[in-house]
Amino acid sequence: MKIYKRSLLATILFASTLLFATSTSNIVSEDKVSEEMLNSQEVNDIVDLVATSTNGLSVCNFRIKSLPSTESGELYMADGVTLVEENQNLTRNEANGLMFDPKDGFVGNAIFTYVGLDVNGDEGSIGKVTVPVVASDSNGANNGENGNDNGAGNDNSGVSSVTTDDKTNPEMLNSLPAVDILDLSGTDVNGAVIDNFIIKSLPDTASGLLYMEDGITAVEVDQNLTKDESSGLKFDPQEDFVGDALFTYQSVDVNGDLGNVATVTIPVVSTLNPDNNGSVSADCECNDYNKSIPVLSNFGILLMLMLTSLVGLFFTRKEI
Repeated sequence: MKIYKRSLLATILFASTLLFATSTSNIVSEDKVSEEMLNSQEVNDIVDLVATSTNGLSVCNFRIKSLPSTESGELYMADGVTLVEENQNLTRNEANGLMFDPKDGFVGNAIFTYVGLDVNGDEGSIGKVTVPVVASDSNGANNGENGNDNGAGNDNSGVSSVTTDDKTNPEMLNSLPAVDILDLSGTDVNGAVIDNFIIKSLPDTASGLLYMEDGITAVEVDQNLTKDESSGLKFDPQEDFVGDALFTYQSVDVNGDLGNVATVTIPVVSTLNPDNNGSVSADCECNDYNKSIPVLSNFGILLMLMLTSLVGLFFTRKEI
């Protein structure tokens, strides 16, 4: 009977330790500030959500914890039609396509919160997204609905009002197949909506190939991409390549005005850093937590070994 009780105690201790070790989640959801948006604008892209895991678990889902106040505006999915809901789960692609429609007349910060989720469904810290909303200027340069009188989208100096954003993708393993990269983005200081993008140069073939969303159709130089197409780009790194894969692109607003040429950098590595929250391997069950395999944290493994050793010493001492 004593041996049975000891065995039961050992089993309970081991199971409790394993449960604690596998449930440890250290996810940091970043505070983000989007580009200023005119309150006369229609629905427009905002910043991507970002969360980082410090225990090596992949972060590839997000959960909206609170929505912007109705007085400030409404948060939409990438289609600009479907409203985001409180406590809604988003994939990485969905989180990168969020849009905001400011309330006409509102001036101030529109704020919503979110958390990153690891492959076990554990939540991280709460991150805050701030969307600054400002009033249309007195010259009537607002959301581009009426166009620009000079027909060029420029001020008197001839400088374009359109800005294309330089982007740096999270690290990507060179052993991965074609996987999603971050969205292309740009802004217009006059409030005109960015309508499409032009690919100006491609990554060197020694680094890999850039594909459309299907992972089959290769992107070409001078190809025009809609917003939806630019949100689905994939990169297939060469198996032995290590370094930065680069390509360039240009933003175009609804008036046809061109922005500067910006660079997208895709760091390709042979092994991922433990705290990297970048591209996820093809077998990561990010959207089905019941299929995901728990991963022990370093602290959990150490604690499990210590408790197992103590149990062993307990049995040895009793036998002696």
